[in-house]
Amino acid sequence: MSLSNYGSYLDLDEILADEVKFPCKLEVPLHSLGFIDPKNGGNSDEDIKSGTKLELPYWLAKDLCNRNRNIVSVDKPMPFKNVFKEIMRADSTAMDLSKHSLHYYGYGLRCSEFSTIPDNDDVREALMECFIGRFRLLADLSMNSINSDVGAITSTLDVTEKRLFQHGQETLLQYAGWQSGTSWISGNAKKPIGLSTRKRSSGNS
Repeated sequence: MSLSNYGSYLDLDEILADEVKFPCKLEVPLHSLGFIDPKNGGNSDEDIKSGTKLELPYWLAKDLCNRNRNIVSVDKPMPFKNVFKEIMRADSTAMDLSKHSLHYYGYGLRCSEFSTIPDNDDVREALMECFIGRFRLLADLSMNSINSDVGAITSTLDVTEKRLFQHGQETLLQYAGWQSGTSWISGNAKKPIGLSTRKRSSGNS
């Protein structure tokens, strides 16, 4: 996911990020919609009582909890509880973001959209601190790991960071190619850039 594409319907990672789950509580009873509650075993004839706690994907939760509807109230997901924010601010570089969500930054931005989540503005601030704290390390890793095991390096990154990491490596290769007079595209060396000369036959003037 690219943060600049946040909310875009044309970005595949954005579509996948809309699937992140949020803890919700029903504010009204739902009749014959028991299939959305896993505890009902998929029985669609069951009613769901007010106060029932559910985990709903973002795309559904945002339509059930907004200015026009108050069918559910949304709570803060575990990766953004206070204990995680303290760890994030203490040493964000030690966090394994992919363990919490492959779309960690997108998850946090979506979290900050719900008015029923207390201190949701604080989530955005914590995300920014996390990103700033990890960016220098991310840049250093991408510039100094051309011949390293990239899979091991990127295993703790979320989708946004992996894109930045890849972009950093491609930029380094392009710069190295420019210095040596070689065109680099996605890490593949091309023929040297420049004017080619041909040997003239002895009969040509």
